[in-house]
Amino acid sequence: MGKEPAEQSLHSGHRDRMRAKFLLELTLFYALPRVNTNEVAHRLLQRFGSLADVLNADYHALRDVKGMGESSAMLLTLIAQLSRQYRLSARKDLTLNTFDATCAYFKDIYLGEPEEQLRLACLDDRLRLMSCGVVSEGAPSSVPVHMRRLVEYALQQKSELVVLAHNHPNGTAMPSPEDIAATQKIFNVLKSVGIRLVDHIIVAGEQAVSLKEYGAFSLLD
Repeated sequence: MGKEPAEQSLHSGHRDRMRAKFLLELTLFYALPRVNTNEVAHRLLQRFGSLADVLNADYHALRDVKGMGESSAMLLTLIAQLSRQYRLSARKDLTLNTFDATCAYFKDIYLGEPEEQLRLACLDDRLRLMSCGVVSEGAPSSVPVHMRRLVEYALQQKSELVVLAHNHPNGTAMPSPEDIAATQKIFNVLKSVGIRLVDHIIVAGEQAVSLKEYGAFSLLD
């Protein structure tokens, strides 16, 4: 007889934890060749909870774990950044013409990013990505401070179609009332200078929400 679903889930979770611990242990060996990396990997997972949380952890927090040094902490800090850059560089001729494609792109952009960033992606008339840059650090509720930078960036890229995005590093991807209000204000300001805000994406880890799909644009079009 086969295993019950709960038992299968338990075994699968155990295998995933063991695989994560082994990979972490193997990676640390190259920075800590004379240290028992099995014990260090165990401490890291015990402290942060998961492999993703370890790789997204702050450099100084990693240094606080017994057995970790400067090189090993820097190595783990760089892995998420390298992974993000690899995934982005592997994408060519990207077209952001669906909610899924747009959300997937920004999940890659924000992979492992510990700070909240406001980004603007500029598209051509076929919705192909031309550029994507950080236009401010911090919550988009401070929109009056960043409005000029948003407009200047879009005009510099000679783009009339843009997608806004920001991340919630320690929260959920669900939009707050402040997010919706800021989106409406940005939409109207950009529209006044001939630039159309196509969407606003909020990312939190592996979650991403399109505010247009959410309905926040229903009164703007």
